[in-house]
Amino acid sequence: MGIAAVLRGEIIAGRLRCGDKLPAITALAHEYRVAPVTIRQAVSLLSDEGLVVAQRGRGTYITKPKRQKPQLVLDFGWPQMNELIAGNKARVISFIENAILPEGLNRSHIPHEPYVNMKRVHYNSSNQPYVLANIYLLGRYFELAPEKFKTSMVLPILDEIDGENLVTMQQCFEVVQADSVSSKYLRVSIGAPLGRIERYLFTKDGRVAYHSVGLYRTEFISFQTTFHRAR
Repeated sequence: MGIAAVLRGEIIAGRLRCGDKLPAITALAHEYRVAPVTIRQAVSLLSDEGLVVAQRGRGTYITKPKRQKPQLVLDFGWPQMNELIAGNKARVISFIENAILPEGLNRSHIPHEPYVNMKRVHYNSSNQPYVLANIYLLGRYFELAPEKFKTSMVLPILDEIDGENLVTMQQCFEVVQADSVSSKYLRVSIGAPLGRIERYLFTKDGRVAYHSVGLYRTEFISFQTTFHRAR
C-alpha cells in the first residue's frame, strides 16, 4: 500500500487530527523505510487533496478537508441521479465501435445488437477526476448523438433521448483498491480505497441499453439508505 494511502487512512481514522504537525520528511522516511523522495511525493498528493498544508518555516500540518459535493448518492433513484452529474465532462481514453457486449453481461438473453465501448475519465465542475469508467452503450443510441455521448454524461443523454423506454437500473457497490491504471487517472495512490459501481440500465423489453463499471474516488460518494419497519 502506498505511503499516501497509509497517511490518508490515519487522517480519516482520526489518529492524525486537524492541527497536528506531520513528522519531518526524514523521520517519516525512516519510519516507513522508504526514500525521502517517496515521502515528499506522498505529502504532495495529500496536499493536492486538501488533507495537509505546508506552512513556510513551520512544517506540514493536518488540515480539515473541504467537503466535496458527492457525484454519486447511492440512495437516489433513476433518473433523479442525473441531477447530480449533469454538466460534468468526460475524456475518452479508448473507444471501440461495433463492440459486442461480453456474454456474461448479457443478462437479458436477447440477441446481441452492436454496442460502443468507451473507457473514460469523468471530471466534475471543478475539473477534478472522480471516476474511471468502462461503458458499453447500445450503438443505436450512440448514433443519435455521438459527440455528446463522447464528452458528456451518458445517463442524462439517454434519459433525454428515450427516458420513457428506460425503466429499470440495477447497481452493485463494493470497495476495492486502486491499481496502477486507476491511480494514474484518478490521481490517488496505488492501494487507495475506491468505490466500484457496476450498473445496468434496461429497456422495457429487458435489453441492456447501458452497462458500466466505474471506479470512484471515495470522497465523491455518499452512501445513504432508508429502512422501513416491516408491517
